[in-house]
Amino acid sequence: PVPGCVLSGRRSLHIGMTLDDDSKTRCKILIEVLIFCTVSALSILMEFGVMPEVQSIGFYCGDPKISQKYLGDTVTLKVLLFSTILLPLFTICSVESSCYGTRGSSKKTWWPQTLAWYREYLSGFLIVVFLTCVAKVLVGEPRPHFLDTCRPFQALNCTSGKFIASYTCTNSEVGSVKMRDASKSFPSAHSALSVYLFIFSAWYLQRRMVGVSAVLVAWLQVVYLVWALVCCVTRVTDHRHHWWDVLAGVALGTVFGVYTVYNFCCNFQVSTYRHLHTTAKVPEKSSNHLFKGRLLSSSSDTTAQGLADVTAT
Repeated sequence: PVPGCVLSGRRSLHIGMTLDDDSKTRCKILIEVLIFCTVSALSILMEFGVMPEVQSIGFYCGDPKISQKYLGDTVTLKVLLFSTILLPLFTICSVESSCYGTRGSSKKTWWPQTLAWYREYLSGFLIVVFLTCVAKVLVGEPRPHFLDTCRPFQALNCTSGKFIASYTCTNSEVGSVKMRDASKSFPSAHSALSVYLFIFSAWYLQRRMVGVSAVLVAWLQVVYLVWALVCCVTRVTDHRHHWWDVLAGVALGTVFGVYTVYNFCCNFQVSTYRHLHTTAKVPEKSSNHLFKGRLLSSSSDTTAQGLADVTAT
């Protein structure tokens, strides 16, 4: 295994645990699965308008901010979910397996740690999704294409600037889900999730890809950054969100990306192999390996110590 790539984090899955430890771990996992399923179900119900109804804040007649044409999505919801759910799993598997190897007892080391990191990622991911759904329902802000999608009866021949608090949509060409979605502009879920993905992945690559080219790490981080920018910018150019909706999504994704890294993943802190509770035989490594983006070999440390001794004499 590469020095520095070891089991760590808030809830690392240990191999060779006692029966009591194994029972406690299973209980914790069961509780987390129940929470995950419950919150996911609530988010889906809110997204499809089952409960509760979207809060309507009304609109002003002739408001140019909500008079844009509906253009569809450059980054569809399926593409967004695919990238934010499967891409980090692929990244974590690739990095952890390259650290430990994929055969024999090595897999017993990297696979549990991969699941641990991914579970932490999904925990933060679910928080972002849930808070975004709640905010959309509570605020009920019209999207830039609201008038084109809803076609409210009260907006016909009304005086420009007049505020309409209660309205009835007349567009029969769209379904009820898209009709409710026209009043869910704030905040941008695409922005929140893509930025959350970028923060977590960039931080993970920086902390876990030790001893490899710094340029490679930087370019992988740039790929995630570009994807986040594409998701954010296209939400405005597609007339799906106002700029402040995107900004709020960026803030939400950033806050909980950092929160997940520090609180759930303990900043991807690297421990030593002697702290790993496993029945598999793991080779001893020098304690002189430092984790600061590069590895300092023990030979260089020995040389430096020798020079210090010569200077002292």
